[in-house]
Amino acid sequence: KKIIVKDVPPSKFDDNRDAITKALFENSFLFVVERINAELFHVDDDVRKVMFIGILDIFGFENFIINSIEQFCINFTNEKIQGFFNFNIIQSEQEEYIKESVLWKPMTVPDNSDFIAMIENKKAGMFALLDSACKAPKPSPENFVKEFFKKQGKMKQYLQKSKGPSDAKGKKRKGKHHGGGKGKVWCGFLINHFCDHVIYTAEKFLMKNMDAIHPDTAKMFKKSTKPMVQMIGAGTHHKKKKKKKKVKSVVSFFSAQLINLMKTLNVTEPYFCRAMKPNWNKSAKEWDDVLIEDQLRSGGLIEALRVLKLGYPTRVPYQTIWDKFHDKIKNPMTQSLAMMGFAEVVLSIFGVETSDYELGLTKIFFKPSKAAVIDEIMASADKPLTDAQLSMITAFVQQKRIKQIIGSAKVFLKLSLRIRFKRAKENMAKWGRILGILGQTVYRHGDYAKNALKIKSAQTIQAFFRARDTKRGIAQLIEDKREAAQVVYAMWRRWEERTKLLEWLTENCAAAKSRADELRKLSPADRKKREAERLAERKKAAADAAAAAKAAQAKDEAEAEQAAADEAAAMAAAAAQQEAKQKRKSTDCVAARLRLPRHTGDR
Repeated sequence: KKIIVKDVPPSKFDDNRDAITKALFENSFLFVVERINAELFHVDDDVRKVMFIGILDIFGFENFIINSIEQFCINFTNEKIQGFFNFNIIQSEQEEYIKESVLWKPMTVPDNSDFIAMIENKKAGMFALLDSACKAPKPSPENFVKEFFKKQGKMKQYLQKSKGPSDAKGKKRKGKHHGGGKGKVWCGFLINHFCDHVIYTAEKFLMKNMDAIHPDTAKMFKKSTKPMVQMIGAGTHHKKKKKKKKVKSVVSFFSAQLINLMKTLNVTEPYFCRAMKPNWNKSAKEWDDVLIEDQLRSGGLIEALRVLKLGYPTRVPYQTIWDKFHDKIKNPMTQSLAMMGFAEVVLSIFGVETSDYELGLTKIFFKPSKAAVIDEIMASADKPLTDAQLSMITAFVQQKRIKQIIGSAKVFLKLSLRIRFKRAKENMAKWGRILGILGQTVYRHGDYAKNALKIKSAQTIQAFFRARDTKRGIAQLIEDKREAAQVVYAMWRRWEERTKLLEWLTENCAAAKSRADELRKLSPADRKKREAERLAERKKAAADAAAAAKAAQAKDEAEAEQAAADEAAAMAAAAAQQEAKQKRKSTDCVAARLRLPRHTGDR
């Protein structure tokens, strides 16, 4: 076997020791729980998932001077349990009123779902960012906090920046270290939880998140000859899976357990028991009002009591009252009543005011402090009714029938009035729409005719002035076009010369290089002779080029003058043709006037 020796720095010794301690405690606890469940509940695993009574004990909210990832996990668990408590106590109460169509004043239910998403989001949540920071080449708490604010900085109602933790008196600690090592700046953030704001120091978040037992240590426990040591040390009592499990971080394991816990709670029927700490001194004879009030507020109990106070905590189904009193009341006026009306009759004979209860679809909702009245009514079910109570039944039913008749008449009159108003509104809208369409059509036609006349007049005037300006400025126009043509031609010539120069340089680059090499190899006398010959050739070529350019320029100027003359002749012919046309129009108008008959009698 090949032995690989790896040096481990002394700073890792304590980390491995702490990881072994935590793993031993966790596996021991899980082993004891599984053994107890196996001894007490001898059924299949599928039945065990739905048939159980669970007791969930949550540690209280923690807010110390130095808060790390342990305090955050505890407080985040309290956040999720608080959301579950709010839904089951407050939201479910309101849903019951809505379901039964009971009129009451709605309340705003505290909702921390966006805070949960800020932490548990798979891409931008705090847990995902923390795992990502631990996998970085150079993990650092500063980069984690910076990325956390970059992704979730918009959640300012929950996440804020902080300068450091406070002491027990609420004062900021002096200096820039705040729990960090020497020379290090404090790194952390502030979270606004549902009951208080907590300042977390992120110095050891990454280290504690990856605080897993070393693989060599797990192998060491597996090699033990004691089965108990193998189960507790290496966690071999868990069921093995075919695929190799990846090493999970602390927050990922915690998040998965918390999600499974909430799934379990959502399919069960919860009962809540809140434990209150009466004082800070752990005394059985002291009572701290401020401490108790803070615990009630942070636990959501004050909101729950407000719901119970504003709502109707006592409910009695109609069927219960019907079964108790229907056979005892023989009044013929109550025989045709439904369960709801019959319940009203029973409550009226025992002096219960209508303001003390609300009628739902299937049950009666009573206001607080009316539970004793309900118990008294139910206790009187076995006793016979008195003559006064029987007369109260008749009076109540008659009064209710009268109110129903009056109410029906009011409803009929109101509905008929509304129907008339609706019909009048529909007729007004119909005829008004027709008249509006007709008026709009007439207006559009008139506006179109007016605009057409204006356009035609404007075009006539415009044609006249354009013809006059063209006649006056035709010479200047020809001159401008000639100058423009010369400018364009000169620019084109320059471009052509530059293009030819570039082509010549490209073609003669290799030749120039070879000539330069030849010149370096020649003697000074030969080089002078060669330069004199090249100078004479250049002068001759320059003279030939100048003569050719002069001839080309003269030719181009002659062509330009000929073109300008042709264009001037064309413009003059066009102007003469236009003037002849105008003269013909004037002659036609005079001839038409001469042909008109004269009526001397009209004078």
